Amino acid sequence: MNLLIKIVFVCFCMPIAATLPAQDTKIVWGKVANEDLRMKVYDMDTAAVAVVLSDVGKLKFVIGQRGIRYAFERHRRIKILKRAGFEYADIAIPFYSKDIVKSLKAQIIQPTGKKNQLDKSAFFEEKVNEDVVVKKIAFPDVQEGSIVEYSYIQESERVGRLQDWYFQDDIPVRWSEYFLAIPEWYDYAVITQGCPPDITEALTGTETFTFEFLVHKNSHPETVQVTPKMSYYLVAMKDVPAMKMESFITTPDDYLARIRFQLRSVQTPRKALETYMSTWEELAAELMADKDFGLQFSQKSNYKKAWEEASGLLTGAVSNDEKADRLYTFLARSMTQMDEYGIHCRNSLDKCFEQKKGSPSEINLLLLALLKEAGMQAYPLLVSTRSHGRMLGEYPFLDQFNHVMVMVELDKGPKIYDVGSIARPAGYPRINALNGMAWLLKPDKPEWLEVNPPAGNSTILLKGTLAENGALSAAIRYKYEGYDAIGHREELQATAPKTYWQRIISQADSEAVVESLDMENAEANATPLAVQMACVFPSAASISGEFIYLTPVLLPEFRENPFKLDERTYPVEIPYPFSEQFILQLDVPKGYGIEELPESLHLSLPEKGGSFQYTVNATNDVVTVSYKLRIDQLVFEPDEYAGLKEFFDRIMSKQAEQVVLKRAG
Repeated sequence: MNLLIKIVFVCFCMPIAATLPAQDTKIVWGKVANEDLRMKVYDMDTAAVAVVLSDVGKLKFVIGQRGIRYAFERHRRIKILKRAGFEYADIAIPFYSKDIVKSLKAQIIQPTGKKNQLDKSAFFEEKVNEDVVVKKIAFPDVQEGSIVEYSYIQESERVGRLQDWYFQDDIPVRWSEYFLAIPEWYDYAVITQGCPPDITEALTGTETFTFEFLVHKNSHPETVQVTPKMSYYLVAMKDVPAMKMESFITTPDDYLARIRFQLRSVQTPRKALETYMSTWEELAAELMADKDFGLQFSQKSNYKKAWEEASGLLTGAVSNDEKADRLYTFLARSMTQMDEYGIHCRNSLDKCFEQKKGSPSEINLLLLALLKEAGMQAYPLLVSTRSHGRMLGEYPFLDQFNHVMVMVELDKGPKIYDVGSIARPAGYPRINALNGMAWLLKPDKPEWLEVNPPAGNSTILLKGTLAENGALSAAIRYKYEGYDAIGHREELQATAPKTYWQRIISQADSEAVVESLDMENAEANATPLAVQMACVFPSAASISGEFIYLTPVLLPEFRENPFKLDERTYPVEIPYPFSEQFILQLDVPKGYGIEELPESLHLSLPEKGGSFQYTVNATNDVVTVSYKLRIDQLVFEPDEYAGLKEFFDRIMSKQAEQVVLKRAG
């Protein structure tokens, strides 16, 4: 099995870069070119606050008393260009708790060439969770022009997933390379994304490893030297541009240029072939037989106590829809969700229930157990959250999933349940779980499903009377539905209502005051959230001589265009469709007439992806302005970005237009 001959690429490509000529890329500790010391601006990105001068990684396999593992060595050098780039001197090295990080060294080099080698007091560790630890480096005396560099070796037994390599960052990278030496025993699928490497070199050779075998249980170990074929793999990129982040993206990890390795099979000396990449059907069977997954909801002993308490709630329920919603609400109210994603259970479902807390997946698997016990057809629905990254349907990798929801077959059709915030009604997955697709684990026929989320809708009706001094007295009615209601309800759980709504209207006028407030359905999460208030905007309009100027769209959803890049090389990914409507009914003050009104405007995105309607009418000294924005398309590819940006540019221009009133006479 030769990795570099059998290699498989899953590639999400931007335009292919030109091939680089071979060059000497050796980075020597502490040896920095004078031009790098003197550098004040990075010519290829003059706005850059820092630049990665060089990032070199090497991975090889080693055999010792701890068995077969890999050793990953890294040497990184960063130039700090501006004060805003000081944060890039705060180094964090994440690793698994069972890994060993050694030979860590770091130094800072000032523009004068003065070097400061850090001692061990500058290194410290933080435990993220039971599995992950972060080693941090605190560089002293960081200045504009400083260069920081560090290197370390990380040894890991996790040969099933080799160390990922990122060629790209949110600052420019001048040079990045990754070298791997892999024995023929291991066969990996290689997954790349972003720009293809500028250099890809593959060579073969041999190396000698020493194994110890026990022929019999009580015998002395037999030492054997083995010389497998080796695959040597070098990938490198030069002058990689910074990934500029913008709104509506799942995670940068989905689009940064990188390479990763997933084990498909292994056959070490004197052992049978082990296959790690099976089929989706085989993976489903393995999960259903897993004591920390399928057996948790298929063996009643794991959820017996929870069922004893929950079963009484179903009395009087006339449909499976009602039963499922009751069980969902029961767990949403009684369980505390821990901030730990992962598909497996750390404790039995009954233990989670007794402690009244669990991970998001544990709580959802408990719901699944109760639904099945109540006689419903319910299945696990596995997903990768938006922050965790995209899913690959081509390969049955289990570690691409980090969250489990529940799909239930009900009288009105299938419905997704995702227990969490009590503000979120049944059928509304958490926003972080809205990642386009999900894997439905039906034991006999697992399948990928497209997740089409419900919408978020808001309507604001403002009836106002404008005074001669520019103050606006208003009665406002809000109506929020779906995801829009969820967001406000979650905020209201932690904030007093008047304080919260005062903050909302202050976005239009910092001096605005809520005089009275009434809310309906604040806790009834399946119904629209309705709010009525009386308020005053003292500085709503500006006065200039005999003219009053008022921007009529006082409470828009977007106060600025969320799309600012000239070019975007990754998709716009909106989690759910939404509709936002604002209606103003304005009484013109006595003694004034209408001098100028904005013109009406209607815009549409291609393929019914979205629309914008802005209409203005004036009758009997009343000005009515109606503003409605609707977005139905959730993913806009890079070649659609310019049109989307222009769409929002025109909306921003329109909502900034003013109603002009003039004193009569």
